Amino acid sequence: MAAGISALLLAALTGCGPGEAEIVTQSDDTRDVVFSTAAEVAASIERDYADAGVSVVHFPDVEDRWSQCSDDLVADTEVPTAIQWSSHWWFDFDPRRETASLIEEVAAPYVADGWEPGRELLSDGGGRSVAFHKNGYVMRLGGMLEADPDRVSSFGLTVTGPCIPAPQDIREWTAAGTPAP
Repeated sequence: MAAGISALLLAALTGCGPGEAEIVTQSDDTRDVVFSTAAEVAASIERDYADAGVSVVHFPDVEDRWSQCSDDLVADTEVPTAIQWSSHWWFDFDPRRETASLIEEVAAPYVADGWEPGRELLSDGGGRSVAFHKNGYVMRLGGMLEADPDRVSSFGLTVTGPCIPAPQDIREWTAAGTPAP
């Protein structure tokens, strides 16, 4: 994977761009890493917190997607120059509880596998999130600092890939999969 990104960088620096087949393969490979990593983490959360009343909320047709990497506006009919893949998952807990303390627990096996902790954010709404990085990929985990009796206790997971050249057929891509209600 890192070799493919290095080859792309070298091609960009030397003026030789990747062929269409390489771009499509790179996009497919990057998407597969993003979606499989997110599904693996989600399965571990569902398994490890089953006794804590966790339920998985994931709708692939909305939460597994690509987005363009620049702030330049691109019409819905145009192909952006670069994209990144992402997958978003939510986990609700019943009974209600604080969920921010789960971040380090969930991340521990991934940190042991080389994911490095990065920026931590606190929100005005009482949430905390931490980004973990590995080989250009980002996994962000977030939870609530306190249980709120008027709000569902949730925990979030987002996995995002590095920016890559957009395949010419990117507008035709649609998400596959079965929602995890």
